Amino acid sequence: MLDRLPGRFTIGDIAKAADAGRKSSGYIRQVAVRWAKQKKTKRVGRGKYQKVEQGKSRAAAASQRNK
Repeated sequence: MLDRLPGRFTIGDIAKAADAGRKSSGYIRQVAVRWAKQKKTKRVGRGKYQKVEQGKSRAAAASQRNK
């Protein structure tokens, strides 16, 4: 499901990707928190998340952001 989301996304985007008609809002938030704990995403605001680039060191990712 994470593959179907843009680089920055909201809880609402996760709900749409997960076919929210069948999933509770609590489940959707739980998925977002799980991804953050697994370092697949990071929280950038209330209900807003960003994918973390896998395979790059934090220093390399930071230098890319600063360019």
